[in-house]
Amino acid sequence: MVELPLTSDLEFFSILQNELSGLATLQAQEQARLTKEVTALGLTVTKVTEPNRKSAAKTDMAKWRKIFELYLESSIFFSTTELDHGKHDSVKAQALLQAFSDELKRQHVTSTFKKKESSVALEQFLQLNMAVLQSLRFQEINDLAMQKILKKFDKRTALGVKSTFPAALRQSMPRDIAKAICYQVSTELLPIVPRLDDYLCPVCFSISYRPVRLRCQHVFCIRCLVVLQRAKKKHSDFLIKYFPDEAKLKQRENAKAAGVDQYGEAYNNKCVVM
Repeated sequence: MVELPLTSDLEFFSILQNELSGLATLQAQEQARLTKEVTALGLTVTKVTEPNRKSAAKTDMAKWRKIFELYLESSIFFSTTELDHGKHDSVKAQALLQAFSDELKRQHVTSTFKKKESSVALEQFLQLNMAVLQSLRFQEINDLAMQKILKKFDKRTALGVKSTFPAALRQSMPRDIAKAICYQVSTELLPIVPRLDDYLCPVCFSISYRPVRLRCQHVFCIRCLVVLQRAKKKHSDFLIKYFPDEAKLKQRENAKAAGVDQYGEAYNNKCVVM
């Protein structure tokens, strides 16, 4: 039996793990910095979009609503469409970010701010996205370098570590900053300015004027609801017609909730024949 010393292999993985740990620390620091920038930017956007009851002309809410709508439509780093689902690479993300910036200029959004702070905040928002893009590039370079290192190591040792990468080293891989920061932007920054789509009446498909919330939690214009009542139409008929699957699911949930209210939590359990 021939024994092969593994000292060199252990040293290789030890060095590799140390380098990956260093990259993870570096990216953690960068993520912490970007997180603070998103929080600070949120405070600025809140200030410049604060509604002014005396004069709507003194707020930039409409402008920032347009900016965020264009930003969501651009899907710079991630897409939820069927044909283009998932995470974008740095090349495509850069092209989409440039297209977003060009669209802002084309619609003259940046030149019609009412408050000086909005121009500064928009520049910070664009710089934030550039930082996320650079982080994405950094991640791709690291992944490519890791693949080449392991491929060369496999070529020399025939150990097949590229396909059976040690779990300990996987844990040392740097985290995806782009995903974390984009999530923070979508949950903390974008909701600062209410979206019109969230306040549309499902009858007239316009903003709900003097809204009325029904038991089903849907919101209608009071005028649209009166029209439905005069036509002797129930709101549930409308929902079942245009949202059949959602309406059926809601009906089952309501029936189940009513059963729990009447019979207690035991209603959720299946019947068992003893």
